[in-house]
Amino acid sequence: MKNKKSQYEVYSIFHLSDDMLLTTLHKAMKLQLDESFIEILMKEVNRRQLSLSIEKMKNH
Repeated sequence: MKNKKSQYEVYSIFHLSDDMLLTTLHKAMKLQLDESFIEILMKEVNRRQLSLSIEKMKNH
């Protein structure tokens, strides 16, 4: 089931602005949410080629 994309992932994540996506990723990491959720966010960050320092986010 890990390789299956949910409808939520396929459609909804594309509607987030870049800023909202990065904020969501930061909060998810800070709150130590489920790894699979963080992975979905990271994939989208990479797909959009957003180059925010992930290391910076991990340290906050």
